Amino acid sequence: MDYSLLTVIVPTLNEEKSIGLLANSLLKSYDGISVIVSDDGSRDQTRNIVQSIRSKKVLFLDRSKEIEKGLTASVLDAIERCRTPYFIVMDGDLQHPIQAVEPLFRELSDGSELAIAVREKVSVEWPFSRKVISYGANFLGQVRLIPRNYFFCDVMSGFFGMDTSVAKRVLEKNRHRFVLGGYKVLFDFLKLLPKQRVATVPYVFGSREFGESKINSSHMALFLKSLVS
Repeated sequence: MDYSLLTVIVPTLNEEKSIGLLANSLLKSYDGISVIVSDDGSRDQTRNIVQSIRSKKVLFLDRSKEIEKGLTASVLDAIERCRTPYFIVMDGDLQHPIQAVEPLFRELSDGSELAIAVREKVSVEWPFSRKVISYGANFLGQVRLIPRNYFFCDVMSGFFGMDTSVAKRVLEKNRHRFVLGGYKVLFDFLKLLPKQRVATVPYVFGSREFGESKINSSHMALFLKSLVS
């Protein structure tokens, strides 16, 4: 497969312990692939680690001076700078396996405008509160998307790929409708996309080896805002 047609977008905030390993693993595993690290103002060594990677295929997008903060804003800025026909969004903490990039890209190459990585299993036992948040948000998201006829078991996924031209057309007309401070950019896209050919790819959600979850009460409030917008 021709991975020069693909960019992996990684939104980051203080991911110094994992971003170097992730970026180098992508470059090693997928010849010709591009990587955009869209950083929301890390105060650790994330910038230095990314910029030390000797590859023209890796771009560090510095968003530290941007007024609009948030994971969604970081992803949208990277999409607007994407120069390949396809992109995949994945987390920078290694919980999304790089092995799933290949089947996602294959689906896009075969004609799907959107390919979603769906968690079929979580490799560690989540606490009850995390399960309630995850499954509850997914249920509410599915209900919100009923009018658009999108029925997926993981509409909250943070691991997905798109046809770049399709994404840019949506952004050109609807960027103001995205909840920029939020963290469920796929859900915002699904609210706005016309009916597309969509594929799903199962994967095992990995354990967190570095850092800690950044989801807090403000993110939950922003998700509720996204539900009604």
